[in-house]
Amino acid sequence: MTHATMSGTSPEYRTGSAVRNGPVIVAACGREVAATVRAGALVARRLGREMTILSVIEPLPANIWDDDTAPFGGTLSEERAVALRHDLARAINPGGDEAAWPVEILAGDVSRTIARVAHERQVPLIVMGIGRHRPIDRLLGADTVLRTVRVADCPVLAVAHSFTDAPASAAVGVDFSRSSAYAAQSAAQLVAPGATLHLVHVWQPSNADNKALARDDDLYRRHLPDRFRRFIASLALPATLDVKSEVREGHPAERLVDFVDAHRVDFIAVGRNGRGPVLRLLVGGVTERVLRSAVCSVLIAPDRPLSQFQPALAPNGSTEETVERSAWVTHLDEFVRRNAGRVVALEVNDPEHGVMSQEWGYILFGTSYQEGGRLVLIVLGETNGRRQHGTRFVSDADRISIVRDARGADLALRIQHGSGETVLTILPPTVPASHTCFASSEHFGT
Repeated sequence: MTHATMSGTSPEYRTGSAVRNGPVIVAACGREVAATVRAGALVARRLGREMTILSVIEPLPANIWDDDTAPFGGTLSEERAVALRHDLARAINPGGDEAAWPVEILAGDVSRTIARVAHERQVPLIVMGIGRHRPIDRLLGADTVLRTVRVADCPVLAVAHSFTDAPASAAVGVDFSRSSAYAAQSAAQLVAPGATLHLVHVWQPSNADNKALARDDDLYRRHLPDRFRRFIASLALPATLDVKSEVREGHPAERLVDFVDAHRVDFIAVGRNGRGPVLRLLVGGVTERVLRSAVCSVLIAPDRPLSQFQPALAPNGSTEETVERSAWVTHLDEFVRRNAGRVVALEVNDPEHGVMSQEWGYILFGTSYQEGGRLVLIVLGETNGRRQHGTRFVSDADRISIVRDARGADLALRIQHGSGETVLTILPPTVPASHTCFASSEHFGT
C-alpha cells in the first residue's frame, strides 16, 4: 500500500477562498420533511443565513397514457405543484399556516435541479433528510443524498431525525486532502460554541511480513502527529473549539463509524473523495459507506478545485501535451529547468489501493526517469537552508503529459500509472513555501 508521508499545507490550503453568500437550501423531498426543515432552520440561524425550502417535481413518464391526445405539460404541472405546496405547508405547519420561509417548487431531476440552484445562488449548504425510522427510508434517503453529492459544488448535510439542536460534538474523517479540510471547516461552523471537534484519521497498515513495508508503516505512524499539527494550523477554526486528533487503524468507514458510536458524536463530516468524472460519479467508497451505515447526521464536503485557488489554473485556454516515452527524460529535465525552486502541490490518487493524498507548499527540486520499472522520481524540498527533501516514486508510469496555459507557461505535470494518477501543480507566487522540517530519508512512494 502506498503511504504519502510528506506533509505540508500552506495558508492557501484553507477552504474559505470562495465566499458563498446565498441562502441555505432545504431540500423538501422524501419523508420527515418537517424534521428536515427544523434542522435547516437551526443550521441557517447558526450560519446567519436566510433559508429557502426547495421541492422538485420530477416529470412524469411520457408513456403514462396510451392516448397521444391526453393532457400533459403546463396544466398538469401546475396542479401537481399546487398539491405539493399544500402537502408541504401541512407537513411543516400542521396548524395550516403558511410556512415562515420561502418555498419554491421546480420541475426536473431532483438532484441535478437542487445542485444547479445551489450553484447559481452561491448556496453555502444544502440540507437534506436521510430518513432513519425504517430501513427502506434510510436506503432511499441515502440514495437521494448520494445523487445530489455527486453533482453539488457545496457541502450537503444529510440530517437524521435526532438533529434538533446545535451539535456539541462532531467527528471529521481526515485524509489530509483539501476536501477533508473543507469538511473540517464546514463542521466547525455548525457545532455549538465550546463543542468538541474530533479529527479522525483512519489508515490501513500493510500488515505484511516484509521489513521494507514494516519500515514504511512505522515511518507513516511517526509522521502523523506532524501531519495533524500542520493540518490543524491550516484551518481557520474558532478558538472556542476543543480540537482533538485521533488515529485509528483498519477500514476507514468502519473505524470512523465505530468511533462515532463509541463517543456518541452528534454528526460525522467527510470529504467527497472522488477525482475526475469517473471517481466523482462513484463519490468515493468511504463516503458512501459512512452515509449508508451511520445512524447520526452526515456532512459531505466536495473537493475545492485548483481553479478556485488560482484563476490561471482554469481549463479555458490551457493545453495538454502528451510526451512520447522516448522523450520523457528530456522533457522532465526541461520541466525542472523551467520550474525548479517554485512552490508546488503534489496530488496522488490511486483508487486501486484507496490512496488519495495532497501535499502543498514544498518547492520543486528535481525529477528523473528510470526505464527499469518505468519509474519517475519527483524530489520536493523546503527553503529552510538545509535543503531537506522527500522523493515521490511513481512506478509503472504509463503516460506523462504537461499542462500549459494559453501563454505556454507550465501549469502541471501529470503522470498516469495503472488506474492511478500523480499530478504536480505549479502554484502561483502568492503561495508561500513550507518551512517545516521533515526527515531527509523520508519515503512516500509506491
